[in-house]
Amino acid sequence: MPGPRIPSGGWPRCSLPLPDREEFARSKRGRRKQEHILKAWEQACRQRWRALALAVKAKLEAVESGLSTLEEEFLAWILLPGNTTVGQLMRPQIERAYLTGDMPPGIAGLLPMEAEEAETVQDDGTRAD
Repeated sequence: MPGPRIPSGGWPRCSLPLPDREEFARSKRGRRKQEHILKAWEQACRQRWRALALAVKAKLEAVESGLSTLEEEFLAWILLPGNTTVGQLMRPQIERAYLTGDMPPGIAGLLPMEAEEAETVQDDGTRAD
C-alpha cells in the first residue's frame, strides 16, 4: 500500500525530485573528483529529504492544532485515478482561470452549491422537480 489513506478516501503521493549528479561535477576551482561529486550530491539529497520532512511535520502540526484538516493539508498530493495528483490536475486549470478570468469546468463542477441549489437536490443526489 502507498501509505496512510486520507479520510476522504484518497491516497497521498509526494514526489521528491533529487538533483542530477552532474550539477556537482564542477566547483569554483574546476572539475571535482568522483568521490567529491558523490559527497556533494548526497549532501544535497539529504537536504531535500530534511526539507520534505519539515514540510510534512508542519502540515501534521497544523492538523493537530486544529488550524486545518488532513484533507486540506494534503489535497494537492491526493492520487487520482490515472496516476495523477490533484495538484498536477488543478495547477494548469487554475493558471488558465487567472489568465482568462473564466472558471474552468473542472473547478466549477467541484465548487459548493449555492443554498437555493442545495435545497433542490435530494438525498440520492438527483434534482427535485
